[in-house]
Amino acid sequence: MYRPKMALIGPTFVDESTTYEPSQTFEPTKGSLDSLSRLFGRQLNADCAQQDAFYALSELFALSAFSVNQTFNLVEQCMNSQVNSSIEDMQISLESLRQANNFINGRVVRLHETLAHIRTRGSHAKWPRASTTKEQELAESVANESDHSYQHLLNRATSLTNRIKSESEWLMHKAMLNESQRAFYQGYNMTRITFLAFLFIPLSFTASVFGMNVIELANDDGPKLSIWYWVVVSIVVFAAGLLAWYWDKIKHLIKKIFYSDTAQKN
Repeated sequence: MYRPKMALIGPTFVDESTTYEPSQTFEPTKGSLDSLSRLFGRQLNADCAQQDAFYALSELFALSAFSVNQTFNLVEQCMNSQVNSSIEDMQISLESLRQANNFINGRVVRLHETLAHIRTRGSHAKWPRASTTKEQELAESVANESDHSYQHLLNRATSLTNRIKSESEWLMHKAMLNESQRAFYQGYNMTRITFLAFLFIPLSFTASVFGMNVIELANDDGPKLSIWYWVVVSIVVFAAGLLAWYWDKIKHLIKKIFYSDTAQKN
């Protein structure tokens, strides 16, 4: 009969007051460390567990695989949140992905080691194995199931590593694109400011030439030039400045019109 702590040396450790129903079984997908201490081994074949050390520990391998899988779920959820972060948090997101990549790489090494132990069934440590055919088949079936589970975890870890790499590259590309857009808008704003300053250059030039000593602004002892002279000269200089500013576009437009007319005549 199963009793808690019955494996410990000494009868004083055995709790005879607590009994368990047969329906209480250890399930890795629902279990925890608490249920492990109470329900461990209740689904195992007693004869096979006595003969085969790996089979006796198979539930621990199952619980470990479940824990690793849950950890990968947490890492994947963290990755999703980092990928959707704002530009301001880009550096933090890249650092988080780097830490996640280091963690996953460490898990990959451990998974390779665990798979080696599963496939050799502890042969390097000379673990005892089942002697009868029935127990050997049962232990082999459990070992194959553990091998499949950990191989799946290893494949998932590799997939997460590749995804972290691609997501990091995408975030860096996103940051570079954002910087390019910022540089473009800064250049565009600088062009507008330069053009605005250019508009005042002809006016400043003509105003300095005339000194604004015109009849409308000076007294009767001053010059006899009208302000309209300044207006006409300013318009001419301003038009010449605009022609020089847009000369490349005007030249391109003239060539386009000329080639279009030549093509129609031919």
